[in-house]
Amino acid sequence: VKNIESLNEYFEDARNFANKHIPKATAIVEQPIVEPDQDVYGLWYTIEGSQTASYHQFYLTDSVEHFLRGALYFEVSPNNDSLQPVIDFMGEDIARLIQSLQWK
Repeated sequence: VKNIESLNEYFEDARNFANKHIPKATAIVEQPIVEPDQDVYGLWYTIEGSQTASYHQFYLTDSVEHFLRGALYFEVSPNNDSLQPVIDFMGEDIARLIQSLQWK
């Protein structure tokens, strides 16, 4: 992160990536991430709907030096009803990543 302006641009980019799924989404749930002991803050987007191309998107930052964005995409036509077990498993992995992240 170079400065506060670049951090704000990263936030806006992450929001725009999530919002691109609005036409197919039934809901976009935003879950704040606050892990002050690890200096990890961010937002996790859960993009609901059986035809969404990306179910999980998130970003993490220490607000000073680091910014990390992640998204789960599949290289198949979206049919999240049949992909739900994998989506759930990957959501658990993302949660573990968030809880265990340590900046270097």
